[in-house]
Amino acid sequence: MSRIKLLLCLGWIGTILSTTVYAQSQKEFAKQYYKAENYAAAIPVLQELFEQKQKSDYQYQLGVAHFHTGAYEKALEYLQSYEKKEERPDLELYWYKARAYHMIAAYEKAALSYKAYIRRLGLGKKYAARRAYTKHLILQCVNGNQRAFDNAKVIITPTGDINTIWDEYAIVKCLRFPQHIYYNSTQFKAAIDTLRSPKDQFARPSPITNMYSSQLRYGNWENGKRLAKRYCDPSKNECLVNFIDQGYAVVYAQENRLYVDNFDKDTLKVALPFAQTVLDTFSDAEDFYLYKDSLLFFSSRIGGYGGKDLYYTYLDKDSSWATAVNLGPEINTPHDEATPFLAKNGLVLYFSSNGKNSIGGYDVFRAEFSLRELAWKKAISLKNPINSPGDDLFFRLQNDGMQAHVSSDRNGSKGGLDLYTVYFRQPVEEELKIETLNFAKLLVAPDTSKLLVDLVIPEDTIAKVIHKDTFTVSPIFYDRETGEMKGTQVMLNTIKKMNTKASAANTIYTITAHSDKTGTPSYDLFMSVKQGETLARELVKLGIEEDQIRIHGCGHSYPIAVNTNISGRKMNCRLKLSLHKLDTNAIHIQQKEIMVSAVMAMGEGVAYEGGIEGLTYKIFLSKTANILEHPLLSVLSGLTAEKGLKEDKIKYFVGFSKTYIEAETILSLVREQGFSEAKIVPYIDGYPLEDRTGVKRYEEQYPDLKEFLKQN
Repeated sequence: MSRIKLLLCLGWIGTILSTTVYAQSQKEFAKQYYKAENYAAAIPVLQELFEQKQKSDYQYQLGVAHFHTGAYEKALEYLQSYEKKEERPDLELYWYKARAYHMIAAYEKAALSYKAYIRRLGLGKKYAARRAYTKHLILQCVNGNQRAFDNAKVIITPTGDINTIWDEYAIVKCLRFPQHIYYNSTQFKAAIDTLRSPKDQFARPSPITNMYSSQLRYGNWENGKRLAKRYCDPSKNECLVNFIDQGYAVVYAQENRLYVDNFDKDTLKVALPFAQTVLDTFSDAEDFYLYKDSLLFFSSRIGGYGGKDLYYTYLDKDSSWATAVNLGPEINTPHDEATPFLAKNGLVLYFSSNGKNSIGGYDVFRAEFSLRELAWKKAISLKNPINSPGDDLFFRLQNDGMQAHVSSDRNGSKGGLDLYTVYFRQPVEEELKIETLNFAKLLVAPDTSKLLVDLVIPEDTIAKVIHKDTFTVSPIFYDRETGEMKGTQVMLNTIKKMNTKASAANTIYTITAHSDKTGTPSYDLFMSVKQGETLARELVKLGIEEDQIRIHGCGHSYPIAVNTNISGRKMNCRLKLSLHKLDTNAIHIQQKEIMVSAVMAMGEGVAYEGGIEGLTYKIFLSKTANILEHPLLSVLSGLTAEKGLKEDKIKYFVGFSKTYIEAETILSLVREQGFSEAKIVPYIDGYPLEDRTGVKRYEEQYPDLKEFLKQN
């Protein structure tokens, strides 16, 4: 008996010892990860320790770790809870609180926390530089608060699914491969993690920048692939600058020096120095942008305006590079300027600055060159949402002037700098005109002023409730350039009345969005969906759940008026609301007719409204968060798109068939073009039947559905 007791006692002691050893090892791991600033690895260990011990120190460290991994709201939860528990909290608490508030655009709270931090720093010389920088951030908060509602009326979304927890930045296009984008990323550092010594096992891997590419397939950007070893040395930082010679040569930076190499499948490296005579005098030059025969970059060399300044050089007639010139005080400030981009007309410069006019970190600025003064005009900060409280860098327009790319570590990014695509409602003028000379001798840019004509909505179009299940509403018109909607409040008042007449729980609100003909079919379709989202968010404010709202985009496919004049285009930019009850037939919405003169009228819009009544079939093509581009889309009719407000991706469709046999013919053509996920979707009165139960419910009323059920 005593032997059994001894064994039990030894087992109990062993358990205690192993638990103690495990706890000590976890504590040491957390300490080492945190000390090495490997915050992503520290978080799960700190979380486990905090759940076991409930010590406030772990709470504070969790707040700091979440801040450094971009989870700012989560960071604030831990930091605020830590502050409540501690009578004398760590000094840096106020710094991290302020920075977290700043990053989520809570500018007033951020400013108060910055001020609290300054008070606790005291007046000694030790913290003079920190006080000055914190005051600079307070000024940025003031800017942010003043510009909170100053919106650029553009759409900005992550560039597909290619972003990672590492840095992705500086998208470049190649003329030879229009379905590819090329960019720089530090993600390859993860692959060399195993090369580190055991003593560095807790450290975050050192960043190594290499060049990557991604291909667009059926509207989705594939995961990025590192370029061939010929262009990417895993032991050196190599950044893509631009393609030249119609895409047959690539210019890249390696450790602050430029090289040019052929861009082909050959494995032989034939890189030669590029602009070497200039860069020999700028040993710290970075963020190069090559524009035809001009090269822009930043440097912090002595003789500038303070911090990092932007410089430019160009090829002389004898093909030698001229002495680099500072871009001057209208561009450069006592702070840092970086990532220049010169628009195609050569007159407009975009760049990033973290100066006093920023709302946080680096903001994107735009400056025009004056031929009359032969100098740059004052640079102007771009509006939200292009700029954010984070760092916004590498802003670059695309060739059609309808899109741009920017790299940002804003709230919501996956980690570090992420790639974002900006969609404009109208082409950016400076990207449409091509110059032939260096910007110091450029041609005068054309007058871009536009005649704005307001669309007058007759007063008799006010929406009203007719009876329990029938409602009359007027279309909402919107300005294509700004996205501003007219007549919204009238419709919203009607929705409030509808909610008192019908159960919201089983009601689907469908917004059908049309546009004028400004861009390609795919582009206008995408923008119409985004405009529909704007109205959808207004419905959410009324208490309608996000999963009850569907958006149908039609782009410019179904105009009600000609697109050759301003009045017609404004009539075509319209939104329509319809409702469906899930347990009964569709709720009836009576649309107020838009009066269009016989001279301007187009029949496609009326035909669409009549065509969606009853049974129709569409062909689902693909689902992507981006614009779906494919040659087939310019051939087939009936290009539409659908999206739930809670969904990240848009579903794209073609076809507008009344019979299943006709839909099958289109489906075969679509699959031949590589859309492997394509399928037929039946609709009743414009509402999709997405499962067999829904289809069977209507098969007696619409016998053609029996063929669909037989084949699917």
